[in-house]
Formats: sequence, C-alpha cells, structure tokens
Amino acid sequence: PRSTLFPYTTLFRSPLHPQMQAAMPMIWGDLLPRSGWKSAPAPDFELYPADFEPMRKGSYVDMYIPVEA
Repeated sequence: PRSTLFPYTTLFRSPLHPQMQAAMPMIWGDLLPRSGWKSAPAPDFELYPADFEPMRKGSYVDMYIPVEA
C-alpha cells in the first residue's frame, strides 16, 4: 500500500545528539499518535541541509515518517 510522509523538523538549540534523543519519543509517542495517522511499514528518513553543522545553534534536520490514514 501507498503511504504518506509525516514531516517533522528538529531545530537545534544545543548539540545534536541529546536533541535527537528527545525528539524521537516526542514524535513516536506523542505527535504521531495525536495526529490521527499511524506509522506505515516503510523506512523513515532524515534530511540534512547541505550546510548542516550539528554544533551550530539554529541547525535543523527534517525527519519524514511514512504514515497511513
């Protein structure tokens, strides 16, 4: 079956790793369930901009999670 992508942008105000760890439970445990969508059996992916620097304040990562209605 086809799936749609649930987008989420993580904006970094501090080093990358702790914020990514905090974002995952928020996305999978809160935002996705409240959205009315359910995860689809397909890989999710992260899109890093060309100028991404994990230690730079204001850097971001776009995360896309495949979902079904």
